[in-house]
Amino acid sequence: MADGNDNYGTREKHQMQNKLLITGATGLLGANFVHTALASGWAPVGVALPCRVPQAPAPMHELDLRDTAAVAGLLDRVQPAMVVHLAALTNVDWCEDHAADAMVLNAEVSGKLAGLAAQRDIRFIYMSTDSVFDGARGGYTEADQPHPLNVYAASKLAGEQRVLQSHPAALVVRSNIFGWNAQPKANLAEWILAKLRAGEPVPGFTDVVFAPLLVTVLARLMLDLAASGASGVWHLASAQAVSKYDFACALARAFALPVEQVQAVVSATVEQRAPRPLSTWLNGAAAARRLGRPQPTLAELLREFCEQETGGYTKSLRTSMGEQI
Repeated sequence: MADGNDNYGTREKHQMQNKLLITGATGLLGANFVHTALASGWAPVGVALPCRVPQAPAPMHELDLRDTAAVAGLLDRVQPAMVVHLAALTNVDWCEDHAADAMVLNAEVSGKLAGLAAQRDIRFIYMSTDSVFDGARGGYTEADQPHPLNVYAASKLAGEQRVLQSHPAALVVRSNIFGWNAQPKANLAEWILAKLRAGEPVPGFTDVVFAPLLVTVLARLMLDLAASGASGVWHLASAQAVSKYDFACALARAFALPVEQVQAVVSATVEQRAPRPLSTWLNGAAAARRLGRPQPTLAELLREFCEQETGGYTKSLRTSMGEQI
């Protein structure tokens, strides 16, 4: 005869099966991933350093991922079904001047975390970047050979390799992102919008081509790809490759702002510490076939991006996941 304890045990087992440990949980992708995971029926647990988010909709832990013993202890306490490793040093110019630090966090720590997950039979997703390619032609598939041009990209590629060495069943995702940031740190799309709304000119590179995804869409695709049993390296991208100039123009149109404020320039006019690849757009056809759905168009992504602001999602994100001093 079943009793309350049996029901409790079933419920507890279900919760364990749906626990998701997300590193870098207060970053651009991480904060949105927490919200997306909740909406998708997962029970996310966030990790960040620092971690000052008292209004977070999920449990949050402040943890230095370089502390292997502390990481192992947290995995044993949380017992997640999957780790989504999003934490990384992403400032390209900073990484160029701090190569050792970039390699430690983006590569060494990633490999160790993947190894800890493998020992505990925990699924693992590692977030990489389209920048692992040199950008000479674009349209890169998973079969193409990476050739990073800067320290950041090299450290992320080394992270891919170490993760798959430590956890052969891991899922490695390459992409390029935009979205609403929970923190007061504007990404490309937010920076463009701020300039447009202030009536200021917006320089748009005509020679830098990418196929970006809205962070919430990417999070959903990553979870679906993992649910399909995929492992190894996969590319997730929007359906069209666009220059950053075209992206800025499309963003202006989506938010009914003056397109004429966007000015066509080439990337060589801006001095940058680290070399950047030009055409890194990814071919996401393999993942689309795996998931049985077409790649999202830029128009669809920008429509959702706009609706997130008008529908209150952006405010909710910043209220719940924005760090407080």
